[in-house]
Formats: sequence, structure tokens, C-alpha cells
Amino acid sequence: MYGALAGLFAGGMLWVMWPFHQSGQAQEYGMLIGFASMFLGFSLIFVAVKKFRDNMNQGVLSFGKALTIGLLITLVASVVYAVCWELLYNTLASDFVEVYSKNYLTQLNAEGADAIKLEAATAEMKSFGDMYANPFTRFGFTLMEIIPVGIVMSLLAALTLKKK
Repeated sequence: MYGALAGLFAGGMLWVMWPFHQSGQAQEYGMLIGFASMFLGFSLIFVAVKKFRDNMNQGVLSFGKALTIGLLITLVASVVYAVCWELLYNTLASDFVEVYSKNYLTQLNAEGADAIKLEAATAEMKSFGDMYANPFTRFGFTLMEIIPVGIVMSLLAALTLKKK
């Protein structure tokens, strides 16, 4: 339950932020908002671990058991988050690669990139688009976006909530 809620919270923010991303307004703060929503969603790890320790384990919890609970929540939340992205990508955000590429190249141009750098970036974006078209690769990338945040939160929860 906690994993699904964490994943839905972080995945729901993808839907909320998409219009801003598409208009180019999220370029500066989009990543910050995205990771903040992941951290907020994964704060449920603390709630779940504490609840398990206090209500189901007689107030005792090892670091390993707390970490295991956190990592299982991370796994569920990450899959839910990736599914949310796939749903968004296959509906409203099917032009994600084009929008991302356009915003990236516009930013480089505004920073004064020369023609050689712009040409290399254009080729890089084309390669990224070709790779991102594969749904398995895209799903893997999306998992790798959120899993590290969950691992950090799981470690923090295990360190702070372990009790002998």
C-alpha cells in the first residue's frame, strides 16, 4: 500500500508538470520539483517502517529488516511511477523527445553555443530519441530515475528507526 501511494504521488506529479514541461516553463525547476515529489512520496517509507516497528514487531527492529521494508516499498513505488510515465508518454506526452530536444537546443543556443556544439547536440538528441522509442529501454530509464531516491530514503529510515 505504501509503495503504491508513494509511486502514485510521484507519478501524479509527472501529469501535473507535463503542461509546464511542454511550454518550456519547467526547464529551470522541473527536475527540482520532480525529485522533491519523489522525496515526499518516499517519506511514506518512514511511516511504514515506524508503523511496522511499533505495531507489528513489539517496538524492535533491526537495520536489515527496516532496510528490507524500505527497499520493497521503493520497488513497488518505482514500478508504479514508471507505469504512470508510460501512461503519460503514450497519451499526452507522445512528443516528449521532440519537446525535450527543442527545449535543450533552445537553451544551448541561448547560452551561445557555436554551430559545432549545436550540431553535436542535435545528433545526440536524435540518438536519444531513437533509443527512447524502445519501451523497455524507456521503462528502465524511468526506473533508474526514481530508484536511487528510494534507496537513500530507505537507508535513512533504517538508520533512524532501527531499535533493539
